[in-house]
Amino acid sequence: MQPCKFTFDDTPALDGFAYGSKWNGFDNVAVTPEELEKIIAYFKDSEETVEDLESIKVGDDGLVCLGWGFTTTIVETEA
Repeated sequence: MQPCKFTFDDTPALDGFAYGSKWNGFDNVAVTPEELEKIIAYFKDSEETVEDLESIKVGDDGLVCLGWGFTTTIVETEA
């Protein structure tokens, strides 16, 4: 997996890792548990989204998979 920046629709760019695949046209990404906490804080007013995010287990690689279910889009960063 490659490091990347991604968004959920109109969120600020977040740090993640790209799987290099897509689900329903959205990029599959993973994040660190620390980045997940930032995402949960951003969505604090959406109880259902927070519950969905909090239910995801940390994988054997130490990352939290947001792929195959969340509407994430990898964004280009300035070099």
